[in-house]
Amino acid sequence: MSKKVKGGLTLQSKREIAKNAASIALGAVALTGFAFRNRIARKAHVVLGVALIGLVALHHSLYPKSADNKKRLVS
Repeated sequence: MSKKVKGGLTLQSKREIAKNAASIALGAVALTGFAFRNRIARKAHVVLGVALIGLVALHHSLYPKSADNKKRLVS
């Protein structure tokens, strides 16, 4: 059973939306990278790159920060 969180979406739904949005942004960054000679594509590439970083940070923030995860990173 998934609990509804603020905003009316479940935590799992928010994770899926953030993951899918980051995947779409990554694909768009890759596509605009091929058209880098075009000034509009260059600006879009930079904007999409910043959006990708933000979406990845959002996705990361939706997971718990437990002591167990820290132990696995250290050892």
